[in-house]
Amino acid sequence: MKAKLESTFAYFHPKNWIIVLILSLTRLLVLLPYPFIVKIGELL
Repeated sequence: MKAKLESTFAYFHPKNWIIVLILSLTRLLVLLPYPFIVKIGELL
């Protein structure tokens, strides 16, 4: 039980949160312009 708690605690470590935040932000930046890229691709 203690080990499970520790691994959960490690998962919620601030450094990990920063990494998760950066990853989700980059994913958003990639996914948001995607429909526009498709639209431009259709126009070309």
